Amino acid sequence: MTLLVLVVDDEPDVGLLFRQQFRHDLRAGHFTMEFAQSGEMALERIADATGVSLILILLDINVPGMSGLELLPKAKAARPDVPIVMITAYALREFVDAGGLMSYGTSITDANRQLGVYAGQVLQGKKPADLPVVQSTKFELVINLKTAKALGLTIPQSLLATADEVIE
Repeated sequence: MTLLVLVVDDEPDVGLLFRQQFRHDLRAGHFTMEFAQSGEMALERIADATGVSLILILLDINVPGMSGLELLPKAKAARPDVPIVMITAYALREFVDAGGLMSYGTSITDANRQLGVYAGQVLQGKKPADLPVVQSTKFELVINLKTAKALGLTIPQSLLATADEVIE
């Protein structure tokens, strides 16, 4: 039976990039790779995956029709046996809350606190042009152990110990 990897992304260059990266495996017939350019197309292909063994779904966060975060639970409900990896350039903890493996990025709580301080200064009469540029200094590492287990991964204790939050 043919093994299938489904990539859900609307960027044309992504298809070229993945085909190039996995060219040896694709040529050797280890698996095939198909691309869905929208959430709806992905759900149709997931439901219609007959004659192939769907082994992995690579899901971009930004796809037409619905966000990757909206698509993720629908795809998981349709095929709970297939691992889904969220691919994105963003490091938001919401991905981990929705079933992603891990994220490392700016603390949204800290960024909102800094925004509040800035807004307070402007409301007190300070000119925005006179305020310094502020960059986040607090980052958070969030790890989802349920997802790691589903993928058959063991997260090193040293990494778990440094995590700000571990979802079990």
